[in-house]
Amino acid sequence: MAIIRRSFFNTPKPKEPAKPISQMSDKEKTETIYDCLLDFYENEVANIRNWITIREVRCGTGFKHQSKRSFDFMAISSLNGNAVVGYEVKASRADFLKDLKNPEKQKPLRCFANLFYYVAPVGLIRAEELPPWAGLKELRFDEDKQEFYLSETQTPPYMANLPPTWGFVSECIRNRSEFRTKRLTLENERLSLEIIRLEEKLRDLEFENFLLKNKKKEAENGK
Repeated sequence: MAIIRRSFFNTPKPKEPAKPISQMSDKEKTETIYDCLLDFYENEVANIRNWITIREVRCGTGFKHQSKRSFDFMAISSLNGNAVVGYEVKASRADFLKDLKNPEKQKPLRCFANLFYYVAPVGLIRAEELPPWAGLKELRFDEDKQEFYLSETQTPPYMANLPPTWGFVSECIRNRSEFRTKRLTLENERLSLEIIRLEEKLRDLEFENFLLKNKKKEAENGK
């Protein structure tokens, strides 16, 4: 009697083709930019400097005065004078134009940064529109490697920064702690799924081994 056993975990799913930037929602563009920034500092320049990356960090704890102002992404070098790079992510042109009408928006946090960049999908921001203190990185897609990456279109001037306040330091520590907790939770979920997949694969191999033994016995008995 033939036995058919179906496995949901043995067959890896084919990698889905990347969605074109033009078809992404603003949220998808933003998350892709965050992933590229994180990959850049954790992998591409990790051997040059030790970078501490913080996502969506505010000017201080609480919500009074300027504490609500925030960087979308910030990278702090633990070497070479502790250089600080701030990023403002823009997924839509309307959001960028809104910033141009309120140039003081990033000022409370720009005073802590040596370099400041706008990051947006390619073609969304023109270099001549940038404030004199800002640079530009653009989200692009490599057709050959089938992956997204950031290219530097405009380099910002290096600015002397002010010492951080205790409120800002506290916010950085709090933010980083929450981020690490979220990453550990996601990694735990990923490992749990991997354990399930491996257990299923082990059962499949045990079943295949059982069938092979039976087939071998039948062959020996038939001689």
